[in-house]
Amino acid sequence: MALFVHVYYAKSRQIWHLFITIIVKHWFTIFWRLFWIIINFLYRAYTERKGAIIMKNRKILQNQEGFTLVEIIAVLIILGILAAVAVPRYIDLEANAKQRAIDAAVSELNGRESLTWADHKISSSGYQGDGAITGASAYGGLRTVDYSLGGEYSWPNGLPPAATDLEFKGVVAGLQRAPSTTSQPAVWSRP
Repeated sequence: MALFVHVYYAKSRQIWHLFITIIVKHWFTIFWRLFWIIINFLYRAYTERKGAIIMKNRKILQNQEGFTLVEIIAVLIILGILAAVAVPRYIDLEANAKQRAIDAAVSELNGRESLTWADHKISSSGYQGDGAITGASAYGGLRTVDYSLGGEYSWPNGLPPAATDLEFKGVVAGLQRAPSTTSQPAVWSRP
């Protein structure tokens, strides 16, 4: 599960990183240049049209096609408003993806705790306590929970269950672990 989240996150990050870098960091320059290109084009078209009308070519007035300056300015204003609304949503995209990756890691930890707890429950010796599941106490023969979640995840304060801070690409999330009992496995959650 963690590998799937990592691959999905990595591909989406590569695509959006380029988009965000170009649009967010340079949006004003891009908008300003496009604005002046359009204004320059409209001015040239207007002056050529005005010169043609003055030069007694009155057919242009009968066969008007295209957009007026007011229509184009209205479109530019609408595009500016759309850009102002859309760009902030993409700015937080990477941070939200990191938070969702931590949520996926919590789900993965809960699945691992449940499987290990079930292994201990159905063993011939039965459930021997939370320490046997986490590996805190020596208990022969049965596996313990594997807390390694992949290369991008780390436990900055040591390994669980003692440490509860999980880090993913610079984002640290504090987690809580409710210990396992005879009736239920341990449960990881975000406070």
